[in-house]
Amino acid sequence: NDAATQSQFAVFTEATARGEAVAVKVFGNLEKGSEDDRIQFRRDLRGLKTLNHPNVCRFLGTAKLKDPHGDSLIMERLADSLDKRVLGTDFQGREGTCGALGEVRFLSIFTAVAGALVHCKRNGLTHGDMKPHNVMFRGDGTPVLIDFGLSKHMESYRSSTLAHSSSRSTGTRNKTFLSPEENDEEVEEIPIDRNFADRVDVWGIGVCMLTALTGQPPYKQLKELGVSRRLSDKKKPEVPAAIRPEGLRALVDDCLEMTPAKRPTMEDVLERLTVLQRHAP
Repeated sequence: NDAATQSQFAVFTEATARGEAVAVKVFGNLEKGSEDDRIQFRRDLRGLKTLNHPNVCRFLGTAKLKDPHGDSLIMERLADSLDKRVLGTDFQGREGTCGALGEVRFLSIFTAVAGALVHCKRNGLTHGDMKPHNVMFRGDGTPVLIDFGLSKHMESYRSSTLAHSSSRSTGTRNKTFLSPEENDEEVEEIPIDRNFADRVDVWGIGVCMLTALTGQPPYKQLKELGVSRRLSDKKKPEVPAAIRPEGLRALVDDCLEMTPAKRPTMEDVLERLTVLQRHAP
């Protein structure tokens, strides 16, 4: 219907193309939609076309379907997402625990995700929307990064601040996973130094790791308004002391520094995860 066509949210559906099962991300008729719809479509398309990495969703093409479906992106069909595997799992705080995934699987997943994010950075992009729902899996268990609708060219970050725009509004995004520098809606400009632009994704992978380790997103006891307030008050998410190995607990804690410049680079995150993976039992 027309309302769905003009919605700012894309809809995923499944189809078959040339004998291959595919996923179709339907944006609706962009000529009738909002400017935000068009911006998100272009960003998603740019990310999928630019990035060629084994842990980035494989792009197959675009399609213009009959109304009300309209403009669509076609990509590989994936099995399920990280949030379905870890949210709600029981973290009992036992020594030696590494969440529901187990240490070996956890490190395998997040080393791959960090590698994909380093690839994004080397291609001049930030993903911009890191959360467990945007880490999916192929049928063989390979983790895959999806959804580049909020990605940005790193050069587009000004040297001192990034002005708010409707396409970056946090109003329709889950504040639970936003970085502190993205979560402040009380000012007209977001203080993101271009030299630390990748730290938005470092925060994002830190939040994903914490969620996978504990089975709950950060600030789970707070509603979204409370999350924003906690971030504005510069209070870090709590990383349970019982998480092991200690090097992993320290890495997650470092990723969740409230000040972007204090977080490690994405390359540092990948290196530390690789070392942990090498020494995993």
